[in-house]
Amino acid sequence: MKTMKTILTSRQRGMSMIEVLVAIVILGLGALGIAALQARALKGNESSVQRTQAVIAANYLLDAARNDATLRATNQANPVCNGGNGLFATWLTDLQRNMGAGSCGQIQCAANANPAGTTLCTVTVQWDDSRIRGGNAAEQLQLSTLLQS
Repeated sequence: MKTMKTILTSRQRGMSMIEVLVAIVILGLGALGIAALQARALKGNESSVQRTQAVIAANYLLDAARNDATLRATNQANPVCNGGNGLFATWLTDLQRNMGAGSCGQIQCAANANPAGTTLCTVTVQWDDSRIRGGNAAEQLQLSTLLQS
């Protein structure tokens, strides 16, 4: 009886090579999943940063329009990707430096009847967000404000 017990216990020591290989494969797949998740999170974070920069740029241009009648008189029918005059040209250069060369902007201001004596200004910012969405993913942000004339 003792001999049978010793034989059985001697076979059960340690792990087999197959168990070790299965454990390594499972750990490897888990590490690949974590790496893919991290890469996706970084892309999403970049998209959030670009949207934040677009909001900051639009607010800056609206604040400038409060103080600059020439800028309020600038009415672009379509977003401008290069050129412009004065403060708008400087703003567009900064926008493209921060958000990429394909970024465009537009400001439209028009007299508003209600409430009387106000001007409605709308700033549009466009940029390429294809890194997170894949392909050609143009994003657009519009901010509007009423200015006292």
